[in-house]
Amino acid sequence: MGDIERTTGYEPTSCPWRAYGDPVISAALTLRARVSAGVLDLDQQLAVVVDAHDALDAARCAVESIDRRAEREERESQQRIAESERRARAR
Repeated sequence: MGDIERTTGYEPTSCPWRAYGDPVISAALTLRARVSAGVLDLDQQLAVVVDAHDALDAARCAVESIDRRAEREERESQQRIAESERRARAR
């Protein structure tokens, strides 16, 4: 299982970078920017573009969650190391 499948739950069928050339993905990225800016309503967009928008958003959220978890684990590890060093010096 690759990182993309592990993160998103889907195995890519082709190079993920090539997806950016797909007109639906391009439209979904544009849609994402415009919805974030509050200038478009998702209910008035093509369903296939909204589905792509939702999939991209879900993948982004999954990656951000993994990043936050890794950062938290790193902080906790550093805190444990610092506490161990502090105890060792106190002896």
